[in-house]
Amino acid sequence: MAIPEKIKSFFKPSVIKIVLTIVILIYAFYATSMVYPWGHSPSLIPVFLFMPLMFAGIFSLILVIPYSYILSCLVVLLFNSIKTKKWLLILVIVVFILLTGIDEPVVNNTINAPDYSCSVDSDCVVKSISKGWCGNPQCVNQDWEYYDSMINSVFALSCMQPLLSCSCVENNCESKDLYKSTDINDCEKLDGYQKEVCIRMVLYNINRTNE
Repeated sequence: MAIPEKIKSFFKPSVIKIVLTIVILIYAFYATSMVYPWGHSPSLIPVFLFMPLMFAGIFSLILVIPYSYILSCLVVLLFNSIKTKKWLLILVIVVFILLTGIDEPVVNNTINAPDYSCSVDSDCVVKSISKGWCGNPQCVNQDWEYYDSMINSVFALSCMQPLLSCSCVENNCESKDLYKSTDINDCEKLDGYQKEVCIRMVLYNINRTNE
């Protein structure tokens, strides 16, 4: 096949290319909307995937559509190249899932859902129950472990933990935000620097309440 024909075939529209373009566009807007000062992303795929558009400024809003179409063409070309090799196709799909971190929220919302069960207060500890952009620290059973995706365990950023007090109420771990507390006894469950911060915050809240 001549080079012009190959180029024409590469860019030739199809249903799958259009669908992939829409998916990539949705993913692009989803990725760009998740921007926080203490950002924590489960994957660096958005950065790598859309890096060419980061230098286009306002024009990236226009270029993102043809760029997404080119990406969809590349994906189709890749799968057409390996569709006869089923083992390689499966490998590509698995690697894609791991690199995008999709496995992380899926696993932690299904077979590894947070365990809030407890018998005593000491059964409950503060752990993040999600890692998308600084996570969501909550009091959970001390034996429950968050499942990290491959990409997240390598590249993820850590976030400052909030001041939470854990209690076991009716065999369920409950979280109390100590930044809003007016009970100095809430700080007794903390140690070191966190305890000092807690005491300062509680005293501040008490003084503000008494004003």
